[in-house]
Amino acid sequence: MKNKPNTTGIIQMSMVLRDRMFEDMTFQEWEITTRPKVQGTWNLHNASLAAKCPLDFFLLFSSLSGILGQVGQANYASADTFLDAFARYRAGMGLPCTSLDLGAMEGIGYLDENQDLLRKMKGTGWRPVDEGE
Repeated sequence: MKNKPNTTGIIQMSMVLRDRMFEDMTFQEWEITTRPKVQGTWNLHNASLAAKCPLDFFLLFSSLSGILGQVGQANYASADTFLDAFARYRAGMGLPCTSLDLGAMEGIGYLDENQDLLRKMKGTGWRPVDEGE
């Protein structure tokens, strides 16, 4: 960031899924999912402070899983809940930050490439938003 004086914002979009019921989840499965969002966000935050980089925006892509939960996604939900809390933390420091809690998107991206997960989510009552909507 020091060599990029025109940096005006940061977008954090990391996502790793390792779905498993909490009681069957290994620590490694927990960490693989939570670390990119939690540690990655702290790294971006600290780098922006160290570079004394005044940002117009700091955008965190979170998920409704952090608010509503999703069967087998305790790790993912906790990472998303962290992002929501982190946005409040930065706001309390007078720094810009928004956590955007997106729902599942159908017809594009991760769910489009992982039809088994899409079927599982629909089976638990989730209705993904179609990209065309």
